Amino acid sequence: MDLSEGLRKENLQKQIEYYENLLLQHGEKPEALDWNSKPSQLLRYKVMKNVFNYISKRGLDILDVGCGFGDFWEYLKKEKIDQQYKVKYKGIDISEKLIEVARKKHPKSDFEVKNILKDDFNRSFDLVFCSGAFNIRFMDADAHLKYVKDLLLKMFELSKIGVVANFLSASAVYMTAEEDFNSNRYFYFRAEDIINLCRFLSSKYVLRHDYHAGDFTIYLFKGA
Repeated sequence: MDLSEGLRKENLQKQIEYYENLLLQHGEKPEALDWNSKPSQLLRYKVMKNVFNYISKRGLDILDVGCGFGDFWEYLKKEKIDQQYKVKYKGIDISEKLIEVARKKHPKSDFEVKNILKDDFNRSFDLVFCSGAFNIRFMDADAHLKYVKDLLLKMFELSKIGVVANFLSASAVYMTAEEDFNSNRYFYFRAEDIINLCRFLSSKYVLRHDYHAGDFTIYLFKGA
């Protein structure tokens, strides 16, 4: 199933409006990025950070897709990951207003308004991260899943070591009737759907579904 350019543009604009409206409502808080709370945001960051346990290289280029306010970068710096791994960070987001906040909070860091599926990149990155950006949908379920798979493929193409991404888990709504499943704005992923995509891309991956009943994280590594 191919997604038309018009559908992609409409989806993109709705996402931008959604998050910028949240920013107006909540200000520069995790709720503006649709996190329930700061602790839930930090829990996911901790699991994403643990991918560095698999990596020996120092001098890492990382890309943060859907970076919002740059909170993940702030977390990595507090955990001294930037120093330990000599990290060079770049954050991208589709919302100019969110990027404005990120630049204000982190004036010495690299943030850019960029659409990963459309805009060109002049370099690759060791690791590509994405936290929370897959969870809101403005298309039907099949179209959204195809859109997310396209995003993951592009992230994998841009990476030299691998990709780290988290997803809302369908196990959190296992009591929901099939006809109501993914009927609202949040999209809940079946882990097997993401694993099948991972297997298509690489034989090296880790599924983390041990930290939160409603969330899972994938580490997807390059290599045979």
